[in-house]
Order: sequence, then C-alpha cells, then structure tokens
Amino acid sequence: MQILKRLTEPLDLAEADYRWALGYEIHPTARVDALSFISVARLVLGPGAHLERFNLFSGPLSLTVGARSSIASSNQIRCGIWTGAAAPSDHGARYQQRMVVGDGCRISPGHFFDANGEILIGDRCWIAGRGSQFWTHGASTPRSTVHIGADCFIGSACRFAPGAAIADNTVVSLGSVVTRSFSTPYRLLGGVPAKELRDIEDDITSKRLFAGRWTEASGV
Repeated sequence: MQILKRLTEPLDLAEADYRWALGYEIHPTARVDALSFISVARLVLGPGAHLERFNLFSGPLSLTVGARSSIASSNQIRCGIWTGAAAPSDHGARYQQRMVVGDGCRISPGHFFDANGEILIGDRCWIAGRGSQFWTHGASTPRSTVHIGADCFIGSACRFAPGAAIADNTVVSLGSVVTRSFSTPYRLLGGVPAKELRDIEDDITSKRLFAGRWTEASGV
C-alpha cells in the first residue's frame, strides 16, 4: 500500500509524471481539490470527476469515480489492511476491497464508506444530506457487499448493513436502516429496519418526486 499522501495543492492533471508517481488513473478533465488525504491501492477518476477538499480515502482498496461524478468534502472511504485480498470473512465471504461510483453521481459531505467489501453505486445517484454509513463487514453477516441501483436518492443519516441492496429509482428516507436486499424498482423505503412504504413510479415519472436525477436539475 502506498504511504499516506497529503495533497496540499490541487493536482496538476496535465503533469504525466505526477500521475505516474501516484500510480493513479486520472482523466485530464478530473479534479482533486487541496487538503485531501489519499492512500489507496488504486484510484480511477473519469472525465469531469471531482474530489473536493478534506476527504480521507485510505487502505488497500480500489476506488473508481465515474464521469461527471463528485464527492464533496469530509467524506471517509476506508478499508482495513487486515481484510487482505485473500482474507475470508467470518462466514467465508471474500472481501472485494473496492468501491465504484457510477457516472453523474453526487455524494454530499460527511458520509462514511466501509470499503472492506464491495460498494457499488449506480449512475445518477445522490447520497444526500450528512451522516450516512455504508458497512460491508460484520461478525454476524455472510455478505460483504452494498449495492445501490441507478437513479437512487439516499436521505441523511441512513445506514446500510452488509448485504444490503436497493433497486433502480429507489428513495431511502431520512434515518432509515437498510438491512436486506430490495429488488423492486420505484419504491420509497423507510424505517428501522427499512421496509417498502409505497410505489413511487408515477411520482418520479411525473416529476412530482425528485429522485436521484440530481444531474438533470444541475445541468451536469
């Protein structure tokens, strides 16, 4: 694993030697703001991707951020060395050690991502508000994944347990705890533990309900 690097200046993405020294794949139009701490095994930033300041990404994980996606300030993405590429979980599941953020996503400030397993975030999702947590390991679970479909909206202070998954066009209400897989799209989820509250397809298609398509409103 690379030593912890402090980015005290914005990356000069035109400097091929600097990208080579970091060992990261950074598109020339991507940006990394000052004062972020990045020490991961692999980082891929797509066209127009943006990492804002005061983020902490650490551990032997692979992080991919898709085109036009942004990760706002004060987010943490962590992976423990103890998970090792070949290390099994308590139930024999292998730790994937990776996080993939799709195209056109927005991750607001102040969230925590436990990327010992696998976190997949679909295109055009919005991890909104603050204080949500996404967990991929635990002594009581046989799964080490969190999967979020495309065009989803996650409210503040939500929790995703290992093995949690939501389908496309899902809205997760504030403070919900998602502990299992939800395979039906166009659903509002809420509660502790989260359950399906109602169908929202008509609300989304008629734009009465603002789902994960934040990029349409922002022009990104």
